[in-house]
Amino acid sequence: MKKITGYINNYEEAILIMHASRLGFFEPTKQRLSNDERDRIESGDIFCFIENESGLKRWTDGRIWSPSKICGEFLVYQEVPRHLSKNSIKKRKNDEKKDLEKFGLHKKEDAVDRTTMHKKTICIKYENSNYHIIAYYRPIFVNNSLMDMPFFQKLSNALNLFPVLKSDKYLSENSDKKKTFFEKFRLEKEYEHVVLEKNKRAMLEGIAIEVLSSLSKDSMRKRRQIENN
Repeated sequence: MKKITGYINNYEEAILIMHASRLGFFEPTKQRLSNDERDRIESGDIFCFIENESGLKRWTDGRIWSPSKICGEFLVYQEVPRHLSKNSIKKRKNDEKKDLEKFGLHKKEDAVDRTTMHKKTICIKYENSNYHIIAYYRPIFVNNSLMDMPFFQKLSNALNLFPVLKSDKYLSENSDKKKTFFEKFRLEKEYEHVVLEKNKRAMLEGIAIEVLSSLSKDSMRKRRQIENN
């Protein structure tokens, strides 16, 4: 599976993912994910596919998502349980809205919202290609930016210092000079050790989700007690 691990917070970071793909730091996805690959998707996984090269035009992951919301240049989706239909989701949101209005409250992201898997997508047209970037995340874990990683800091600096790196024509004409390419433009060679985080992320997320879900249930229980009184 070809992916980068991290969190995309803004358009500039999505551009860096695109350039990391252009420069060969990670191989874009060229075919639909297998069932096994879909099952292994985790928060922090970032994929990229190039429409004109892969033949892919639409990303599928086998999950059920809410209708998209526009968030800046991105489309954002929230995963929903398989047993809920679109009508059920709509009814649940309407019921929640009525409850909030009844008590004069405003909508706040609860623990479930913050720990549910989200998907952020963007399509960037660059020269003659369409780069589709898909990022999976849980909102509670998006404090870390790609720009906190030394690899992306160096990549950003290199792109600013050497604008020629932004030219697909230049890259194709110099594709046979890999030995001196990275040194010339001050780029990382062993990128895998810099890009991929090794911090037992899944275990930490599991603990956090369990704690927050428990807090959410306590909050709902108290709200019902208030309603009954």
